[in-house]
Amino acid sequence: MADPTAQATTTLDALPIGIDGLVVLIVYLLGIVGIGFWGRAKRKEESLSDHYLAGRELGFFVLLLTLFATQYSGNTLFGFTAKSYRMGYAWIMSVHAMTAVVVGYLLFAPALHRQSRDRNYITPADYLHDRFNSRAIRLVCALIMIFATANYVYAQLKVMGIAVTGLTGGRIDPIYGVVGLAVVMILYETLGGMRSVAWTDAIQGLLLLLGFTLLVILVMRQHGTLAEAAVHIREHSPEKIAVPNATRCAHWFSMVLLIGLGASVYPHAIQRIYAAKNPRILRKSLKVMAFFPFVTTLIVLVVGLIALRAHPDLDHQSTERLLAIICGDLAGSGSLGYWTVIVILAAIMAALMSTADSALLSLSSMATKDLYGTFLNPTADEQKLTRIGKSVSWVVLALLVWLSSYEDLTLVQLLEVKFEVLLQVVPAFYLGVHLPRLKGGPVLLGMLVGLGLAITLLVIGIKTIDGVHAGVVALAANTITVLVGHALGSRQTVAAPG
Repeated sequence: MADPTAQATTTLDALPIGIDGLVVLIVYLLGIVGIGFWGRAKRKEESLSDHYLAGRELGFFVLLLTLFATQYSGNTLFGFTAKSYRMGYAWIMSVHAMTAVVVGYLLFAPALHRQSRDRNYITPADYLHDRFNSRAIRLVCALIMIFATANYVYAQLKVMGIAVTGLTGGRIDPIYGVVGLAVVMILYETLGGMRSVAWTDAIQGLLLLLGFTLLVILVMRQHGTLAEAAVHIREHSPEKIAVPNATRCAHWFSMVLLIGLGASVYPHAIQRIYAAKNPRILRKSLKVMAFFPFVTTLIVLVVGLIALRAHPDLDHQSTERLLAIICGDLAGSGSLGYWTVIVILAAIMAALMSTADSALLSLSSMATKDLYGTFLNPTADEQKLTRIGKSVSWVVLALLVWLSSYEDLTLVQLLEVKFEVLLQVVPAFYLGVHLPRLKGGPVLLGMLVGLGLAITLLVIGIKTIDGVHAGVVALAANTITVLVGHALGSRQTVAAPG
């Protein structure tokens, strides 16, 4: 067995990726720019619906894969593999959490889709404004979602820079890698809007599926099966195969709620709900999506567990590079392993770009329609708003690229509160579509109570309470506030005629 200390020094820049592999990756990037021009040629009108929702004509294949590529970011491959190695079998919670996202969609997406077509919604806040007739709710929701989305794009850009530097053996500085990929991304997004983004996501989604499949097959061929890894774990790290205690179970359930509910209200996910061609296609896509955690997240879990046997005793910092270590093993195992690593690296780039482009497009739509079009220039027509939206994409991306150049500016704390903050819009959507008499007052109060509590707990350093995330605790307070306010309002309405 290889020396784990030596293997721990392996990073992306140590991978034996030659000129041929880099050429393949460059051709791939040029290809998706070509899709941008194709999307522009397919454009039917200069409107918000056409630019941000592809004319509401996404069919089953493209909708399924764009939802998939959006849900699974580069963090799924990098972060989940490392987490599996550190936690052991308890990280099976990640499979449940990603499945919960689909369950979350099914709880509100079909009803929201029907209303979006009838009422011509573009942004998530369009629904809330229309449903509750409240500019305040629209503003708070838009600010929460813009905050979460900006952090999401920023995180993908940081990893893009690191990845490019690694793949070129350190010859390209991270900021140049970020700029290069950002230019590719903004070109096809500006040219074709959601239509280009969705089709590139479809290609990237197929790459992700192929990358996940090849990864687990070759890892098991080189390092042994999960059964062999389980024997090793039981003998050398029994705590990673033990039954979790009550606190761990509470944390498990909290994680499922945090990711399941939070990811289901990502603004770019909601806009894909709007963009579905019809309700049947949306439901069919979501039903198939329910199986994807078993061919993605579960595979990453298995790879992390097998790595416990192949590379035991890695420290915490080294586990963050676990995927690179595994790829180093595969790349040195022969031509099949080498080209498999090329596919995996393309899948990683695909995951990063598919997440970033979707989030950036959504951020642009919210800044344009919810802020500029509602509060600054309510009389602007569709063509002007669409032009403004494209300019906003360039400006926002340039700002985030500039911020990513500062190594000391990690925004780690902001990234940690992303889901905790985003969770506070969940009651507005979930209860809004199912409680027709729910008024805006309780919804706004609940949102502010949840937001205030989540931020307060995190600022004073309380990330969990008995294993439950601060954002989930705040969501409970938020939901209770909404339901109590709704009950009191309904009682007063009933009592008024008498």
